[in-house]
Amino acid sequence: MDREGYLKRLLRDIVENRKCLPIFIVDNTDEFPPRFKEILFQYFQALRRHAAHCLLLFPLTDRSAWAFAKSELFNIYSSRSYFLPTPPPREIFRKRLEYFRHHVLPIGKTRGSYESGTLRIKLENLEAFALAIEDIFVHQDYISNRLGSLANYNIRKTLSLARRAITSSALCVDDLIKSYIIGNQEPLAPEKFMLALILGDYNFYKRGDAHFVFPIFEVSSEIAQSPLINVRLLALLKAIHDSRSSDDSRYTPVPSIAQYFDGMGYTERAVETALASLITVALVEPHDPSIGGLGQAQRVAISHSGLAHLEMALFNITYFEQMALTTLVANSEAAAQIRSHYEATAPLKQRLRKVRETFARYLIEEDERFGRVPHSEQYNVQSAVTSDVRKFSGGTSEDELSERDAVVTSAQPGLVAGGVSGIVDWFDEAKGYGFVTIEQLGESAFLHASVLERSGIGLVHDGDALIVDIARSHKGIAVSDVKRNDSGETTQILEAVVIKVFRERGYGFVYVPRVQTHKSLGSLIWL
Repeated sequence: MDREGYLKRLLRDIVENRKCLPIFIVDNTDEFPPRFKEILFQYFQALRRHAAHCLLLFPLTDRSAWAFAKSELFNIYSSRSYFLPTPPPREIFRKRLEYFRHHVLPIGKTRGSYESGTLRIKLENLEAFALAIEDIFVHQDYISNRLGSLANYNIRKTLSLARRAITSSALCVDDLIKSYIIGNQEPLAPEKFMLALILGDYNFYKRGDAHFVFPIFEVSSEIAQSPLINVRLLALLKAIHDSRSSDDSRYTPVPSIAQYFDGMGYTERAVETALASLITVALVEPHDPSIGGLGQAQRVAISHSGLAHLEMALFNITYFEQMALTTLVANSEAAAQIRSHYEATAPLKQRLRKVRETFARYLIEEDERFGRVPHSEQYNVQSAVTSDVRKFSGGTSEDELSERDAVVTSAQPGLVAGGVSGIVDWFDEAKGYGFVTIEQLGESAFLHASVLERSGIGLVHDGDALIVDIARSHKGIAVSDVKRNDSGETTQILEAVVIKVFRERGYGFVYVPRVQTHKSLGSLIWL
């Protein structure tokens, strides 16, 4: 069968006979090597030219587009580029739930099931399930932000991680649904969510499970390395990331990194092997993806996932415990101690504390076999790594470790900011809540209708400018008080004619005759 010939004839028929515009949409190409993307791009450009009138949509990240520009593909073919921001994970979950409510629940479907391999989950109350999922992934910013960062804000991977957490036995989604039915729901504890995310369908963390949670203390089987080499690399790249103002300046030459660790006694091969591993799992990103390997010209920077893993390795008790139980430990005596501590008859909390302490001491002692941290200002970040790991090794209470984790993950309740400006992202009057973007914090804060009522302000609309106080609860940041609505004084009521409403897309257009523009007395306004 001549499939290509059939496709070309179909394109001609669409344009010449049906008088329609064919559109090619080639998505998810960022998961493939640059050469594959180039071939695919050229192939569809050839088809587009054959059809004479055709639109090609080829979504790319800005870094892939930059790599394409180096190969001159964008110079050969006429194209127009639009760079759109990735929506925050919370908005992705909200849109999915809206679709679920508008297309699944209205048809009378009240029960459902989910299958993944040998796992099957039965849902007896889909409406309560939707409420539970909304509370976890929309209302609790810690959870949505953690998923987004681990997936490097890739929408498909973020949803995959969310599904992993939901189907984990550690989460007990049945208990969550029951709590919403009887009305005694509580915020999902961060440590419980982390355990569900790390374990997935297993009782322990499983290496090689391809779920974006990397065993950061694992070492190469081909070369002698410190078990802290990955953490130390990420700590250095984070320090560079925090000190630079532009995106491009965050990238550091590979030879400079090797030279830095040479001062600690780490070999160049050990550093480059660890860097290559971190790039493979997307904890570190190369500046030029088209350069094969870690050549002298390559520069690297820490990714969102790398930042999340560094924080988990040094401050998250749940992650550290699972790494202690599942990381391949080179010292047989330390491995035996960890096993004996976990298999003891003491309470689980006490056993896990012993596991953490033994593993932390092993990490520090093993690291000292490969090098020493010099007493120099440029190595302060490495001294801090040693200090943070040592806090797991004893002398620090469980409450202090939990408090340290809460501070790092910004989960401490209390007032965050007062009298700050915010823009209403969206507010649903029927649901009684919405979100306000706080530019000063770079985050969106939860806004409940009861806060508006208590503040003496009526309904707010998307795009309204507010002056608010922001507080943090166990679910995340929220508007605790609305000082005033700066948009209220300029609000006008205008007569308009609805032109078109795309209900499935959530927007439409109206014609407002009395709105004056530079060219006419009428205007189409996006809803």
